[in-house]
Parts: sequence; C-alpha cells; structure tokens
Amino acid sequence: MIAVPHYDIVDMRSLPKCVAEVARWHHNEWLNGHPPGSRAAMGAAEGSLSSVSDREHNLRAHLSAATIPTSFVAHCNQQPLGTVSLVNYRFSKEHCARQWITNLFVMEQFRGRGIALSLLQHCMHYARELGLKELNLYTRGLEGFYLKHGWQYSHRGMVQGQPVEVLKFFFDA
Repeated sequence: MIAVPHYDIVDMRSLPKCVAEVARWHHNEWLNGHPPGSRAAMGAAEGSLSSVSDREHNLRAHLSAATIPTSFVAHCNQQPLGTVSLVNYRFSKEHCARQWITNLFVMEQFRGRGIALSLLQHCMHYARELGLKELNLYTRGLEGFYLKHGWQYSHRGMVQGQPVEVLKFFFDA
C-alpha cells in the first residue's frame, strides 16, 4: 500500500501544467466505465468529449478568471493526485443552469485515504463562499459516500445511456 503523501489543494489556475494529465484521467476513467461496444461507450465516444483533446479544451475554460467553471487539484510537489470541478450546467432549454460538482477523481493508488473527501469539501467551501444555496452531482454506485457527508438523494437519471443517482446538497441559510 502506498503511503498518502502530504498534499495541498489548489485552484487549477495555479497549476495549469496539469491540465493535459487531468484530461487524460477523466477521459480514461469515464470512457472505461462503459463496456466496449456498448451504446453508452459509443455515445460517449461520439459526444462532445470524444477525445482527450476535447476534454483538455473544456478544462482549459476552468483556467479563466470566471468563478465558475473552476477545478481544484490535490497535488504533492506539483504532481497531481486528484481533482474536482464546479460547473454550471443546463440539461435542457426549459431548465435554468444549476451548479454541479463533477470530475471528482483520485488516482487509483491514492484512493480510500481521504483525498476525495478533502477535494469535495474544498469545492463545497468554495461554492459556499460564492453564496450558492445548493449543489448537484450525479454518481454511479457511490451515493453512499455522498449521503454520509450530508448530500440528499434527489432522483434517478440517465447519463450517456447509463442510470445515475442525482444528489443535492443544501447550504444552511
């Protein structure tokens, strides 16, 4: 078992050289979640994030001066260990944009050691400082982690042809 190194969490704007590596993580993690040849894998491959370069392009938007979208990186000596993002997302023209936590990812060899929780809490603190009243996220099979940390079940949805659990977090007034 690899020991957990001392790590810091910073805004990705202060560590822009990690964007390409983080884009590769996201691409591999979420495309690998679908069986090869499945409708979901084909949909993901044909979607707006069909290549690592598409993901990298989208992550570079997180380096702008805008408060959202933004990403945070857990790193040790500028070597990224994990990431999380806060984005505005609108599911349809009928819905207004809402704030979503997405891209929560920790390198496999460092999982189960609190880094994901630290990233999640850091992102939530940032959202609270912005004055947001609620956050959303979806997960495939990991809702227990979030429920244990104050998130509430909202509903079941579909993303890329796969069922997901949609959760909400409400900040106290």
